[in-house]
Amino acid sequence: ENDRSGAQAAARRLRMARRAAGYTKGQMASLLGLPRRQYRAHEAGAPMSDDMLLMVSAITGCPPGYFRTGRGWCIN
Repeated sequence: ENDRSGAQAAARRLRMARRAAGYTKGQMASLLGLPRRQYRAHEAGAPMSDDMLLMVSAITGCPPGYFRTGRGWCIN
């Protein structure tokens, strides 16, 4: 998996986890303390910091590694 396809896969998992948790992009951005535009960039494949991954994990109930590797079970 190259960097681009890995980033796209992480973005897809982020989008799926957000939807499963019942949040809109705007709501998720607000919960993360990000401008909507920046959050949308992450769902389009922009990399996420480790701190952001931990916050997304806490909000969605998915383990942090799930977003980067797809491993782990995302419960929602």
